Amino acid sequence: MTPLRLIAAGVALAGLFATPGLAQPPANRRDRIPSIPEFGSEAFRGLLHLREVEPVDTADLRDTDYADLIVVVLGYPRPTLFNPAPHVQRALREGGAVLIAIDEPVQLSHYFPEPTNVEITGEQVTTGVKDLAYGGQTYCPFVVPRQPGPFDKDLLTLGSSETEWGLFLGIDRLATNVPGSIRVQKESRFVRSRLAGYPPALQLPGRARPGRTDDRQFAVAGSGGKDSPYRCLVLADPSVFSNQMLAPPPGWPPNQNVVFADRVVRWLRGPTNRSKCLFIENGVPQTAFDIVRYDAMQSLPPLPVPPIPDPLDPELQRKVTDAANRWIARVEDNDSLHKRLAGTDNRFYRVTRFLAAVAALVLLVLLIRRAWRKRHEPDVPPVPTDTGRVAGTGPPGSLARRREEILQAGDYGPVVREYLQEMFVAQGLPAAADPPHRLPEVRVKGRGGTTLREHLRILWDVAFGPRPRPVNYGRWKELEPMIDAVRRAAADGRWRFEETGDAA
Repeated sequence: MTPLRLIAAGVALAGLFATPGLAQPPANRRDRIPSIPEFGSEAFRGLLHLREVEPVDTADLRDTDYADLIVVVLGYPRPTLFNPAPHVQRALREGGAVLIAIDEPVQLSHYFPEPTNVEITGEQVTTGVKDLAYGGQTYCPFVVPRQPGPFDKDLLTLGSSETEWGLFLGIDRLATNVPGSIRVQKESRFVRSRLAGYPPALQLPGRARPGRTDDRQFAVAGSGGKDSPYRCLVLADPSVFSNQMLAPPPGWPPNQNVVFADRVVRWLRGPTNRSKCLFIENGVPQTAFDIVRYDAMQSLPPLPVPPIPDPLDPELQRKVTDAANRWIARVEDNDSLHKRLAGTDNRFYRVTRFLAAVAALVLLVLLIRRAWRKRHEPDVPPVPTDTGRVAGTGPPGSLARRREEILQAGDYGPVVREYLQEMFVAQGLPAAADPPHRLPEVRVKGRGGTTLREHLRILWDVAFGPRPRPVNYGRWKELEPMIDAVRRAAADGRWRFEETGDAA
């Protein structure tokens, strides 16, 4: 990237870099709060102006859409001058963006809308290795980016350039100036990503030997999805955005602070292109964003996408195991499972009860459905409703009209009796004006004579019985196999009436 050229408006910028220089480690950190213009944020505010972010005055906050708001808190907040905590909470709750950069000792738990324990320790972090510090000054250690671990939720969104893990990717010369450190004792979705720390040889006050860096963070962050696109970034040093770091004095080596600052601004704007900013510096609201103007600046590339970790990497597998063990230990220490099962977690109890009710309802529906499918089906087919004819097509009194009327009435008796009488006459029944009510003598040959006689007796009762009964569809389906058997036996010559016609 070519060097940035800062063009000042009037005398303000002339005094801005009149006496540039890195701060010396002071004895009292409260007296070391940056002062304008040497350690001011005019250059950083000019970067916000370049990215089309407008300042918001505190008097206009009532009419401001917090989803379109970026809240920037640089330096010690000084609640007696202006308390930014309520506005930070509301911005995170409503999907806005927040940048907090403090190196003074302060507890940030009340800055978040849900339980979160984040502390700026105020420890003056230095390094014993000059090569790991900006300009060889041990009180200006470089920031060391951290690679995302296997349990970092943001790995699910690595295909997007919006993940916070791209802020420090490729950054190895981010200069600090007597930075502090961050300790996350209870994380939440707003500070779930530990993005960066310090060199291995960092030194802490009161320690004769270099201290561990595991619990000393420089940057933590968190971001939401489409439903709540909040952005939150917490840094342990506001000096990374100071004028002297964004525009180093002559003779000092280059750094990557401008690249990092521009990434932060574009990340805070997010996919919704937030355009308003509440800027609080050392407890004082700032509304002048155009004191420093950028007249020439190459287009910086978008946030890089972190590489996906190799699951076969032994070091990654060890980290996965350690993370799983820490999570299990935390669950056991908090007794979370017992509390939920015992009903002390009301939300879990309500959700469990609701799921149990839904499962019972689904099971009941399945049982009813199964019982309905397994119900007993009648052996007799249902009565057909479509006779294949249109009522009244034949002339009155004709056979076609009679059959239609019989079928519509549901009584097949006349037709069946007529058919049986014709069949009996064809088999030698003497023509008589008044046939007997009992079956006449029948000559039967072959096997099955008893069954055949029983069929003939039933059919005779239907054809010539003293009390003719209606033959509905069900009765017809019972008589049909008998009629078929008797008709086939007659065709085979197995039965015939006696010629005398005497009763059986």
